[in-house]
Amino acid sequence: MVPSEAYEAATEILRTAAKPFALAHVLALSPPLHRVAVKA
Repeated sequence: MVPSEAYEAATEILRTAAKPFALAHVLALSPPLHRVAVKA
């Protein structure tokens, strides 16, 4: 595997893994949105 390809794959994996954490962080920072998300 070419180093650049490995880097691309690693960043893609990290981006995918970080999505739930980023979403949880955004919800934690905005309580009204969190309430709407919980109701939905």
